[in-house]
Amino acid sequence: MKKNILVIGGTGMLGKPVVLQLAQNPQFSVTLGSRKRPDWLPEEVKWIHLELASPDSIAAALLPGAYLYLNLSVDPSSRLTDFQPEREGLNNILAAAKKIGVSHICYLSSLIQRQLRKDGSAWWVASLKEQAVAAIKNSGLGYTIFYGSTFMETIPFRFLKKDTITLAGRLPFPTYWIAAEDYARQVEAAIRMSTPTTHKTYTVQGPQKLRVDEALQIFAKNYSKGLSGKSIKVKRVPLQLLALLGLVSRKMRYMYELLHALDRFEEQPDHQATWQDLGEPSITIDVFAKSLKIAFQA
Repeated sequence: MKKNILVIGGTGMLGKPVVLQLAQNPQFSVTLGSRKRPDWLPEEVKWIHLELASPDSIAAALLPGAYLYLNLSVDPSSRLTDFQPEREGLNNILAAAKKIGVSHICYLSSLIQRQLRKDGSAWWVASLKEQAVAAIKNSGLGYTIFYGSTFMETIPFRFLKKDTITLAGRLPFPTYWIAAEDYARQVEAAIRMSTPTTHKTYTVQGPQKLRVDEALQIFAKNYSKGLSGKSIKVKRVPLQLLALLGLVSRKMRYMYELLHALDRFEEQPDHQATWQDLGEPSITIDVFAKSLKIAFQA
């Protein structure tokens, strides 16, 4: 019997690779629940309209015994008092999941923001994510929670603007960079192994331990801007500049808090159980950058 899997929040830079990976498993029946059907969605993946603010919309997408994969996130321009997918949205999901009889929930959280809570950070985004983890663990449903390190996709999607990568802060500590493609394979393995009684947490770390500036230089060296052949420049700005910009821009404030966290986060290796259970990642920054270049030129 196939596992019915509903992916919620799977249209972005981290969700898309997971959907595509899950779709390759013939033992899975995969459905994407989102506001709009993305153009890249393969035919074998079903699509259903889903609004996190609508309990009826969520309930209509769920099946008894289904497995959920949640890739929810905070909009950098939002406020704590706004509707949050990882608070009101998650509460709606859990209520419907318990009522309908969902078997298992997989959720992507953040390794850095878990550490922030231990350090007593007052940043509401970190608190929100830890509250989401607690809500899932206390739901009575089976769960698998992934604590992700720094994803390589943040470089082209967050740091790269035109032909310039801007780096703020000292960022002295290396981090274990992970590609979303490698992570997607681990998610597929976790769902394949999971049961309604599975209760697991995994630290998601990649094969390379690099400082942010090292990773950006490697990326810039191996990525060219399509057919123009322009080289990518890496420039530094003071972290306090983002703090000042954050006074007038919530998006800049979000970036400041995130980079401020990286500036003082000394990541420790904690991937042994993950690699043993779910497979070892292999993609490095240079391979990732070259693949983007090829994809862009094609």
